[in-house]
Amino acid sequence: MCELLHYFCDCELQHRIESIVSFSDRFVSKLQYNQKFRYNELMLALNMSAAVTAKKTKEFRSPPHEQINILLNFSAGEDCPCPVEIQDELKSFHEELRLHCGIPVEEEEEEQDTSIKGRLLALLYKIKGPPQKTEEEPAETEQAAPSKRLLTLLRKRV
Repeated sequence: MCELLHYFCDCELQHRIESIVSFSDRFVSKLQYNQKFRYNELMLALNMSAAVTAKKTKEFRSPPHEQINILLNFSAGEDCPCPVEIQDELKSFHEELRLHCGIPVEEEEEEQDTSIKGRLLALLYKIKGPPQKTEEEPAETEQAAPSKRLLTLLRKRV
C-alpha cells in the first residue's frame, strides 16, 4: 500500500514539474521571440541619434542574466520592454500555481512592516494563516474527562 501511495505521489509530482517546465519553456520562447523582433526593429531604424540608439540597445548589450532581469522587472512597476500579454500570462500562471498550492492570492497587500520581526510574522502568517482567537471554554469542560476535551478541541478546529 505504501509503495502504491509513493508511486501516485511521484506521478503527481512529476506531472507538476513537467507542467512548470512546459510553461517556462513556452514563456522563455515568447520572451526571446519578442526580444528578437524588437532588436530587428531597432537595427532597421537608421535615423536615430547615437544617444538614442545607445539607450535603446542597452538591453541587448547586457549579459543574459541582466537581460532577463530587465525583461521581468515589470513587477516593480518600472518601464519594461516586456509586452503586457506576456506579463499577464506570467501573472496568471503565478496566481493559478498559488491557488493550486493552497496559498491565498492577496488582492492588495496592506502596508507591510519591514522590520525583521514584521517580516518573520508575515512569513509565519503565510504558512500557518493568521492567528485565531480562542474562545473561553465553559467551566464544565475543564472538569470533563480528557476524551471529552479532545473531542471539543477537534470540533473547534473543524
